[in-house]
Amino acid sequence: MINKKVFNTEKNDYETPSLFLGEDVGLFDTVNKRYPDIWKIYKTVKSLDWDESEFDYSSVARDFKTCDPSTYEMMIKTLAWQWEADSAASRISPIIGPMVTSSELWAAWSRITEQECLHSATYSEIVRNSFSNPKVIIDEILSVKQSLDRMDVVSQVMAGAHKASHEYALGLRENNQETYDHAFMFTVAMLCLERIQFMASFAVTFCICDTGLFQPIGKAVQKIAQDELETHVELDKAVLRNEMKTPRGKLAFERNREVIQNLLDEVASTEMRWISYLFSEGRELVGLNEEVLGKWMLFCAKDVYHFFGMKSNDYTFPKTNPLKFMEGWLDMSKTQPSPQEQDIGQYKVGIMVNDDEGSDYDVDF
Repeated sequence: MINKKVFNTEKNDYETPSLFLGEDVGLFDTVNKRYPDIWKIYKTVKSLDWDESEFDYSSVARDFKTCDPSTYEMMIKTLAWQWEADSAASRISPIIGPMVTSSELWAAWSRITEQECLHSATYSEIVRNSFSNPKVIIDEILSVKQSLDRMDVVSQVMAGAHKASHEYALGLRENNQETYDHAFMFTVAMLCLERIQFMASFAVTFCICDTGLFQPIGKAVQKIAQDELETHVELDKAVLRNEMKTPRGKLAFERNREVIQNLLDEVASTEMRWISYLFSEGRELVGLNEEVLGKWMLFCAKDVYHFFGMKSNDYTFPKTNPLKFMEGWLDMSKTQPSPQEQDIGQYKVGIMVNDDEGSDYDVDF
């Protein structure tokens, strides 16, 4: 007989599956869609498919050789952290998978896990194509202590969820509120990473690309930003909204309210320290400084704080967007380049649906 942990033949909650820690999984079920919002996001993620090698990076090596040192260091340090963070995010499924008991959520996070692998591969391809000796750059990336510190607060939550989910899978941990809280807090941490930290880094990349340099990098990272903002962030929010309607979710939020507040505050403070580091040692960028980038980060963070009904203990949020140029980069429909002039990213796959089967049309030729 098939092990119940692999396929649950006695599963009784197909009509009312829980996102986390429900009955062991059985049939992958699209008959009963209890979470249509999550299924819709899954479909959107599928439509945003692309490939890390579709951009021509041939001009990037020249830009790295000829740009000023500040621009070089800003671009390298920003791409490096994005590469590191996406590499961690590409392990969503193995981290949280044992606790996911909804077909819709499993499909969505599996696809996003694959997409984070794509994002990581994109940064890797950028480095591979930009330098004659990429190993030197990799060593340089991994030596930046401030970059690793930036991931610390979120990685601690992810590590806690990883340990709890695998202990649960091995039968070493009970299906109780404490175990559930790890799944809940994992989603909170992912929202902080994708809505606050990623968006702060994108601003540096796009500011540099706005000068005309590193255009292939700009277009590739624009696709990554689209994925993050349109689907990853929305999935994090959808999961939390659904869970905060459940008894366990409500209790998890109340039990961890202070933990969430501290997490948000620490992420914001960590980003401020990172921004100060970026603009230290004489580094500067045309069109962007430490104060404005800090305001942009807080503008992004405000969305997460407000989502949880919280306020910052340390900062005042901007009322309006301090970086208007980011709207063009984050809303890809606002830029319409010619395919003959540059690689484009404004496309989706699988969005055409054949729904006219059996229909007759009168056509007068």
